[in-house]
Order: sequence, then structure tokens, then C-alpha cells
Amino acid sequence: MNVRPLKGVRAVREAFAGPLRVRSGPVAAVGSRGPASSTVSYVVVVAKHRMPRAVDRNRVKRLLRESLRMAARSHQALRPTSNLSTIVVRWQSAHARGLELSVVANHVQVVIDRLLAVAAPTDAAGGGE
Repeated sequence: MNVRPLKGVRAVREAFAGPLRVRSGPVAAVGSRGPASSTVSYVVVVAKHRMPRAVDRNRVKRLLRESLRMAARSHQALRPTSNLSTIVVRWQSAHARGLELSVVANHVQVVIDRLLAVAAPTDAAGGGE
């Protein structure tokens, strides 16, 4: 699974309407299904009302982006394609001091695992021969 930033206001707005929603600690994610692909588009969001200081918001965004890349690398060998087309990752905590990549990466890994499990295709087609 490769990740790339999602571009365009319209695409980002549509990504927020995704039906798949999961959360782990301060990290919440919204995902939407699409055709099986090796590339997943992502958006990272840290609300200004949660973190008024831009320095803190930017730090958390950097940590979230790197955590997404790490999760994608770990899933590349296990599952080269997925049914996820977009992921919106939101930070929902009010603090950023003392945050480390390992803590954020653990939460992002859990969120990605849950999204992939929910988005996995089901064999409920009922083979009619």
C-alpha cells in the first residue's frame, strides 16, 4: 500500500463524507472504499480550536504524515492492494508537548489496521451457478 497526499478542495470535501470511521486514542480516521489499488490518498487534519498554536499543529501534522508512511511501508509486504481509496486522519487531542513518533505511530497503525479490516471485501456474493 502506497500513500500520497490528496489534492483539491472538492476531493478533500468528498473524503470527509466517507462511511468508514474508526478511532484510537487521539487519532480518528475516516475512510472511503474504492477499487482495489496499491495507492491510497490521505489528508491530515489538526483543528485550530484544538491547538491554537501553529507550531503545535505543524508538529502533529508532521508526526501523523510520517506515521502514515510507516504504516504504509509495513502493510506493503502484507497487503500490496487494498479497497481503501482515501483516508482522512484527524488529531483530536489538545496537547502536543512531549509527543513522540512512536506514540503517534502506534495509534495510526491501529487506525489503519481497523480501516483495512472494515474495507476488506466480503465473500457474500453467494456464487449462483
